[in-house]
Amino acid sequence: MKRGQYLLLLAPIANRDPAYFSVPRPFIANRSPNKHLRLSGAVHRCLGAHVLRVQSNFVLEEFLLRIPELELDRTKPPK
Repeated sequence: MKRGQYLLLLAPIANRDPAYFSVPRPFIANRSPNKHLRLSGAVHRCLGAHVLRVQSNFVLEEFLLRIPELELDRTKPPK
């Protein structure tokens, strides 16, 4: 992406299955439990899952190259 470009996240189309949620219409980002917002499950697999895996590796590598001082605080347990 170039500076000034926008990214559209289509997450609000997920989490609306009335079979799983008693209130499916509003987008609630932190629904719990939220088992079906994922890239694969059972016999179904998102066609973009492989692209996302490759792209996420690239993004993380670039991010760490640009912010080399970023490191984990190993004195605190992970949340």
